[in-house]
Amino acid sequence: MRRLSILTAAVTLALIVPAAPAFAKSYDLPTAVIGVVVEADGSLSVTEQITFSFDGSFSGAFRDIPTRSGERVRNVAVSENGAAFTSGASTVLGSSGDPGTFGVDDLGSRTRVVWHYRATNEQRTFTVTYRLSGVAVAYDDVVDVNFRVWGDEWVTGIDRLTAFMLVPGSPSSGEVLVFGHPGTVDGETSLGSDGISPDLIARGVPAHQWVEMRVVIPRAALSSTNGATVRSGTGLAGILADEDAESARVEALDDWVAPSVGLLAGIAALIPASLIGAWALFGKEPRTKFDQRYEHAPPSDLEPAAVAALLSQGSVDETAFTATLFDLIRRGVYAAHPVSVERKTWGGLKRETITDLEIAPGTPVESMRGYERNVETVVDRVLADGPQPLTEFRKRIREDAVANAATYSAFTAAASKAVVSKRLIDERGLTTARGLTLFWVAIGVGGWFMVDALPWVRAASDSVAVIVKVGVTVIAGLGALATLIS
Repeated sequence: MRRLSILTAAVTLALIVPAAPAFAKSYDLPTAVIGVVVEADGSLSVTEQITFSFDGSFSGAFRDIPTRSGERVRNVAVSENGAAFTSGASTVLGSSGDPGTFGVDDLGSRTRVVWHYRATNEQRTFTVTYRLSGVAVAYDDVVDVNFRVWGDEWVTGIDRLTAFMLVPGSPSSGEVLVFGHPGTVDGETSLGSDGISPDLIARGVPAHQWVEMRVVIPRAALSSTNGATVRSGTGLAGILADEDAESARVEALDDWVAPSVGLLAGIAALIPASLIGAWALFGKEPRTKFDQRYEHAPPSDLEPAAVAALLSQGSVDETAFTATLFDLIRRGVYAAHPVSVERKTWGGLKRETITDLEIAPGTPVESMRGYERNVETVVDRVLADGPQPLTEFRKRIREDAVANAATYSAFTAAASKAVVSKRLIDERGLTTARGLTLFWVAIGVGGWFMVDALPWVRAASDSVAVIVKVGVTVIAGLGALATLIS
């Protein structure tokens, strides 16, 4: 018995040609029954009954029967419920034709069968029959019938695929063998109660997955080889070696699937665990000991820039710079006097007198914060030529833009650090987030190289290693992204 797991369309591609109205529609494939009769000359008589479940209106379908060198398709026919379709219809995809007609076209590596009908929101079963020669391989000891009962060209999956094969002659039980490919498909094969009636069942077939049914019968079962490909020598040993290799491949697949899934699931589980842990430690507002209804007085004597940084959770802007200047005026570092200044407007055509504040050097103080010193530096540059009204500050600051911009950047950085150093803002959560981001980067980069060292990966194929590496990298990328977003 063989495990089978993903099936798609047999030796054919079925494309549904839409009927006139262009609106959303789809079709499913509930079942397909593939019957194969091995004739006495080694040729195959194939009958395929494919059931479509239409949602919407459809008018045509086609299938491609692939052929290799030396193989030939003939005697193609299409019918529904015993009513034969008439041949001679166009085989151009998308073409229209009378319901109940079909056409056949030899395209070299495949034979195309197109049939026409009318179906709307219903279930229909179509039967396609044909004869194949050159598929069975006749050795000196056995005949190898390796027939693809479902091809990889279907664009939709099938719920249940059933295939059976009738063999010629009168072989004894034990002389007929059956195998299903690939071993990863969900299903099984059997030889029936008499031991000489091979069949195959596959379930839950996704799109684009082929299924093969391989049957081995005694060479004596054929009366001639006119419909087969003849190869000298014995074939049974090679066939059994191929099947043993396939079994080993499937077993190896099982050996790496479980640990691979476990590894990727474990790494993926670190994403919510790390985010929840970081939130539990640093994502909540800390508890305070304040138990009053309101403050009776300002809670602290923080400088204006520190207050601004605290309100914005760490950042400061020009308003904090201006507030610091006025705080320095309040403390006597600079003197301020009301003055009247004349201002020109409308390109100098109009003049108006406004009340301004003239700033002049005051009494220096020793106890100033670093960011207050930055403000002092900028103001001293403005007052280098003597007292200036506030309306001139912007112009004079721009005259030495490079130096003042650097000093302003130092001011914002120092003010932001001040609230952290005062432990008014706890940046441990940010530090943790950065650490987690680096952790996920290390997982992604290190995992790509360390996966090769895992024993179960080394025992598998190179493609397995690539799959696991890509999985680790993707999960690590998602972890880093989630950390950054949070």
